[in-house]
Amino acid sequence: MFLKFKRLIYFISLTFLGVLFYLWSDSSSQDPFSVLKMEMEDIYGETVKLENFRGKIVVINFWATWCAPCIREIPLLIKLQNRKSSKDLQVLGIGIDHVAKMRKFAETNNVNYPMLNGKIRGIDMSIKLGNSVGGIPFTVILNRKGKVVKQIAGEINESTLKNIELIE
Repeated sequence: MFLKFKRLIYFISLTFLGVLFYLWSDSSSQDPFSVLKMEMEDIYGETVKLENFRGKIVVINFWATWCAPCIREIPLLIKLQNRKSSKDLQVLGIGIDHVAKMRKFAETNNVNYPMLNGKIRGIDMSIKLGNSVGGIPFTVILNRKGKVVKQIAGEINESTLKNIELIE
């Protein structure tokens, strides 16, 4: 009995390590804009081509309505979008939530940037962009050339916002 248990633990450990290796090797070799070549629906059902934002600084924020830190940082993202010209910078919210809840939240809070319905693909996309734990909030900043220049696991604050505004 003990030998079977030991083999089971060994098998589970190897499987877990294999999955971690796959995720690490897949995400580390991933070109960020290859992820952004995909299309996603916004919270109103319209298709948004993410590659349309090439040439801009892109701030991608992964969030959910049930995530308190996510909700606290959205006013800062609204402020960031207001302060920077839409020619220069684009904030994108990718929700990991029910679309109806995201739509109600966006309308109630006058969100001024596209909110996309990430579904389960949103988590996969965040992992490919460097979110090693898969948690939210998670924010990625891409420069104009599409290179990841900053990854922020956890809630952003005013200081973070000022640093984002300095990116060219």
